[in-house]
Amino acid sequence: MNRLFILLLSLVAVFGCSKDKLDQDAMTTINFLLIADDLSDGVQFKYHDLDGPDGPLQGFVTDAVLSPNLGYTGTISILNERTNPTTKVNDEIMANPNDYQVFFTLSDPNVDVKVMDKDDNGMPLGLSTRVTTGSQEGDYTMKIQVVKNGNKSNAGTAEEAGGEIAIESEFIVYIRA
Repeated sequence: MNRLFILLLSLVAVFGCSKDKLDQDAMTTINFLLIADDLSDGVQFKYHDLDGPDGPLQGFVTDAVLSPNLGYTGTISILNERTNPTTKVNDEIMANPNDYQVFFTLSDPNVDVKVMDKDDNGMPLGLSTRVTTGSQEGDYTMKIQVVKNGNKSNAGTAEEAGGEIAIESEFIVYIRA
């Protein structure tokens, strides 16, 4: 009887800790802030999904309008809003930069994203970017994916990197004068 009680108590402790650990490691929010080179504009793309892609609640996406023929300095902020207070996952990423990479996939070359920061091995990280828009007005898609434990050596896409996609979202980039 004692052994059964200890076994059940151990299982509860293990599974309880696992859920807490999952909540602590969760990435629930992507904020992609862009500031125009001429300081005329600041825009934010945002994705927020508290229960993850397989949860019953649908996440929400905030798209943004960019000006044509303009450069922007971009900063990605990844948050875990399951914790109280909210955890800035960027701290974990910066502490272990070799384990993470942010990928940007664009539907058209009229919008270009260049990764400006590197990990300890000189490989792309992706929290700091340079975004430029072309002259053509239109609606374009941009997918942002954060990959954990991928192979960065010859990864041009998240799929090539392998690893775990920790969070991802697709945004509409509206280019309007």
